[in-house]
Amino acid sequence: MNALERLRDKMSQSFDERRLSSSAWGQPNLMTMALAEVKKAFDAPTSELPERSIVKVLDGYRRTGSLPTFLDLKYACFGVGQELSGNWCLFDDDQLFGKLLVQVDDLRSEPRRFRKGYQGLLSSYFSYALFARDSQKNWEHLRGYLADRLTAAKHATPVAGWLTLLDEHQNLLGPKPCERYVHDLREGNKDVVVHQTLREGLGVPRESWVWQELILSQVEVACRHDDQGYKGDLDRLLRLLQANSMLSVNLVIRCISLLVSRYAQCSSRPEHPALRDSAVGHIGNPWLKRTAWDAHVKTKDGQPYEAAREMVNGWLKRELIKNFFELLSDDGSADQRRLNYWLRLEPNIEDYWFALGPHANKHQSSNFKEFRNRAKGKLHTLEAPPGSSQNNAFIMRLGPVTVVEFGLKGSASYMYRSDELPFDLSKSCIRGDSAGLKNQMGERFIHRDSQSTGTNWEEKLDEILCPLIGFRPPQEKFIRRRATSVPQTGATIRRPASPSTSPNSIPTWERDVKIFCERYHYIAEDNRPSGGAFWVIYDWGHCHDLDQLGFKFKSGRGWWKE
Repeated sequence: MNALERLRDKMSQSFDERRLSSSAWGQPNLMTMALAEVKKAFDAPTSELPERSIVKVLDGYRRTGSLPTFLDLKYACFGVGQELSGNWCLFDDDQLFGKLLVQVDDLRSEPRRFRKGYQGLLSSYFSYALFARDSQKNWEHLRGYLADRLTAAKHATPVAGWLTLLDEHQNLLGPKPCERYVHDLREGNKDVVVHQTLREGLGVPRESWVWQELILSQVEVACRHDDQGYKGDLDRLLRLLQANSMLSVNLVIRCISLLVSRYAQCSSRPEHPALRDSAVGHIGNPWLKRTAWDAHVKTKDGQPYEAAREMVNGWLKRELIKNFFELLSDDGSADQRRLNYWLRLEPNIEDYWFALGPHANKHQSSNFKEFRNRAKGKLHTLEAPPGSSQNNAFIMRLGPVTVVEFGLKGSASYMYRSDELPFDLSKSCIRGDSAGLKNQMGERFIHRDSQSTGTNWEEKLDEILCPLIGFRPPQEKFIRRRATSVPQTGATIRRPASPSTSPNSIPTWERDVKIFCERYHYIAEDNRPSGGAFWVIYDWGHCHDLDQLGFKFKSGRGWWKE
């Protein structure tokens, strides 16, 4: 065996798989850490630069318009979005910002230096306070520049890993940067998107607009779904907006405005408490903050969405009415009949106010605080006689008539002409006695059923009030009395094909339901011929009329009767 053969034999023995597998090769943990340090030094998507040096360079560039060295240019690229004294920012200086991009472009003949300038600009692009600023012109200019120069930045060798990843995710340099990730986020693959791609792979900072854009994209995609898909995402998106404290105010308002606008387009629009509270909390009371609503909540053609504002205003009104008769009653228990009566007339309540007694004004429980917050701009102080600190008043204007209800059970209602009120709603305090809300100028009404005639107080109040306001909602008498006629305009009743039925054989309750649906434009579905039930598509759990007609409520569907 010659020397060459002996060498080959020794090498074969040295690289024997069994020997290799049983040998300990150094300390792999230390090698992994060393590799990470090498990548951090030479292939990291971001660079840690001294902020004081960046500020010094930017201040000099602001004064002289010159970046004499490559180091100055690099620092300026990383500091494009940084604010100096006087709120000056290079992003907002059209002349110096344009000059900076030209100077970076001049480095294309030096690929590694150009890549470093590109890296600084990319860092500034991701760090820009996008949703907190009004002007985005130069940021959009930079986005286009980075997209156009991505190929040139890859000319430097070896090609940086973060550039390869950016090339795979060029959507981040486009007008819809985060829509690509919406599906993964909905499927729960947040770690892949957030940690592996954006945070670790591209060095997107924690305060970046990208994280906010991820939420905006989810909202925009959800709003393009059909009604079922949109509503399926709605609660999750509202929780997401509520839970993320780092979101800018502008972005939250934008997202909620989109969600409200889309909800107003749904074929079925039952009250959504979480959407209502989010809209009122961030956009404002739709009655008092109309300018804000008109500015943010838009139709598809960019016009103020009046129907959406009225929708939320109606929800808020109903919630406050419920709060008054449930929370602000003297013993804290609901006066269900009075509540149901005024909920029927809610569409006709043009304006409303609450006069709170000492108890409700000072109570610090969360329920009372939430009520006072919701009712901002509608609150007065009730100057009540001694011993009635828990009394409160609900004042509502229904066209030519203004009605006053009190929280104390057994209290009478008072009705006044709206143009001749004996109290001044422009003042913060209103008297609750005969010199104010209980003035003899008004018509006094006691909520008491008539035992002799079998007439309930709701019917009696309807007879007084409805002719004055020119509106008659579904009434208690439809339940107690047989209807003598059925309006021919008709409600929408979907009924499977069946043999014709004579009008005389139609049950009284069915005719009453038809009147109810016609008045409120609800849809009824008669599935009885196929073995089902008669449904009223009305997703509100408190309806005295339907309850008295024998209907039962099912959340998310409506009222049904077999």
